[in-house]
Amino acid sequence: MESLRDRAVIVGIGQTDFSKNSGRSELALAAECVKAAIQDAGLSPRDIDGMTTFTLDSTDEIEVARSLGIGDLTFNQQYVVGQNDIRGYTQGEYRGNYLVAAQGEYRFNRWGRWGLVGFFGLATVFDGINEGDNGKILPGIGTGIRFTAFPENHMNVGMDIAVGDGDWGLYFRVSEAF
Repeated sequence: MESLRDRAVIVGIGQTDFSKNSGRSELALAAECVKAAIQDAGLSPRDIDGMTTFTLDSTDEIEVARSLGIGDLTFNQQYVVGQNDIRGYTQGEYRGNYLVAAQGEYRFNRWGRWGLVGFFGLATVFDGINEGDNGKILPGIGTGIRFTAFPENHMNVGMDIAVGDGDWGLYFRVSEAF
């Protein structure tokens, strides 16, 4: 039999009391349910690395995770600025159910297998957990250096530094952003 290790598995069940008017917020009910499911599975909040919510929920998984002390999620259903798009932002600071992003990059190969790169991008999120972030224009600009490790495969290794609006990042990458 093949192992299920490192694959998706439902391991716990949680529920709240059924009522029409509990007097508790949807967030409180969702957190109670998730906490019960974690306990049922014999886990702690630190063990959770992914969450998703039902499309009709008004409380998103990030709010539930925060209320239970769950750390960084490697999977959630929201779009995140700074993950695979606009460099210069801390991953997860700006997130929403919708993302609009565009970026351009100019590569200048001057010294054999060594080259420079400059890039600029804009992004915004909508329907985010922080209403002030909705529609906020997030610019990112930066520069980097590239080394063509395997010319026959066009595989580059690079290091970039980027600045966003009040944030910055240092990135090491194998291959290219696009």
